[in-house]
Amino acid sequence: MTSEEAKFEIIDFSGEKMIPITLHCSTVILICTVIAIIGFFFFIISYPSQIALLISIGIIVIVILIYSGISVSGTQGMLRKFTIFESKIEILLPREDQIIIEWSQIDEIKVRLIISNVIPFQFYEITFSGENKQSKINLDLKDFKRENLKKLLKMLKIETIGRRKKFIATKEEIASGIFLVENLDI
Repeated sequence: MTSEEAKFEIIDFSGEKMIPITLHCSTVILICTVIAIIGFFFFIISYPSQIALLISIGIIVIVILIYSGISVSGTQGMLRKFTIFESKIEILLPREDQIIIEWSQIDEIKVRLIISNVIPFQFYEITFSGENKQSKINLDLKDFKRENLKKLLKMLKIETIGRRKKFIATKEEIASGIFLVENLDI
């Protein structure tokens, strides 16, 4: 990589634990309860045979295994790294190429916190702008844990302002059908 010493570095291996589809635990419990009630009904109807009971228990186990498999899948255990050096910024995320941005090519950094109603519910769009180059990256709770994201953004702001470059942070949210934009306090 580089022999230059890092001023600030965040290394994460998991991000926040969340499932890639919106399926709440209460929904899974409801599905299992309905299957159990239907299985119990068929068990009463076919009393001498316990096949209905075994089938309903098997279906419940399959639903729980599928749900637990979905909830832990994704990029768990893969390296995520955000490093600020004296001369550059390096960002390494799972399933993306490493991003290297030279401080000399940056005039301003824009951070937009976008809040939505779907998982991951919020993400940060970071735009690095310069005279002839613009780079964008999206960071969310699947990339870094919440506390690491906050540290990362705070250090990015401090380094950017310390280098006398422009730093803009906004928060965008849709509330009751109204699109709200306000300053983001980092």
